[in-house]
Amino acid sequence: MPSKIGTEGNQYLAKLKRMLADGHVTSAEAAVLIHEAQTGRLSQVEANYLAGFVDQHADQFDADVKAKLIAFVTSGEAERLAVLSTETGRARPLKTPALTVASSKLRSVHWEKQVGRLTVDGFNLDDPMQGQVGDCYLISSMVVVARARPDLLQKAIVDHGDGTYTVTYQSRPVRGLPTVPVEVTVDTTIAKRRSKPEYASARNPKELWPLILEKAYAA
Repeated sequence: MPSKIGTEGNQYLAKLKRMLADGHVTSAEAAVLIHEAQTGRLSQVEANYLAGFVDQHADQFDADVKAKLIAFVTSGEAERLAVLSTETGRARPLKTPALTVASSKLRSVHWEKQVGRLTVDGFNLDDPMQGQVGDCYLISSMVVVARARPDLLQKAIVDHGDGTYTVTYQSRPVRGLPTVPVEVTVDTTIAKRRSKPEYASARNPKELWPLILEKAYAA
């Protein structure tokens, strides 16, 4: 079953495409798009689609429409207005990725809460340890950033103090346009095989940041 985020994104994309049915986007149609974003609820998915729509179909806009939409998208206003669509109506919906096919076949893999704290002695390059997922690109990125700019990791993860964490990743939906923040909130319930993490872990079993980053990225 498709997620609410995916459904809303597809519906918004279909709406944008309908505007091109007659071959061009009018000033009135552009005004509606901007007004809806400013007065309603623009999800992060919809903000990304709008940026891509403007970039890919700018040649089909009237001159004044093109100027208005490009200014709206590149000014960062759409980014500020965007909120994450929720599955449950909570302010910070928890996201949990599914087990991989390989892990789901193992009856010994289950979800269990990992007890610990975000960091034990800060973000260190030798903290992250890869698990059973082939995401060495992600783990190596954690290592590099932990070594060169641990402050970025500190800024990227917000500890809500209730066992949940919001991770902010930067996404560039359209080449040449600014990145947009994508926020994912997760808890510390992770996949374990018997008593050990199935996926990413930290060298210190009481440290959580590599697990949280990987879970948020997967979600």
